[in-house]
Amino acid sequence: MAPLLKNAQGTSVYALSVPDVTPSRQMIWYHAQTRYWASDKRLPTDEKWLCTAQVAVDPGSNAALGNRKCNTTG
Repeated sequence: MAPLLKNAQGTSVYALSVPDVTPSRQMIWYHAQTRYWASDKRLPTDEKWLCTAQVAVDPGSNAALGNRKCNTTG
């Protein structure tokens, strides 16, 4: 898999978090797993994923309250 970009040191970067940048979405599990594996990261377990999804607050339902914890609309 070709790297998505290179960091300032010239090292290939496959997956990273950048402030104020919307993360990739609508990606199949295989592509996500491959990118995270190439970056020495891992996807959450099913249990952790479901737990997080159940407690995350959707700002679309209460954006007037200033809640921006979970961006589900892009």
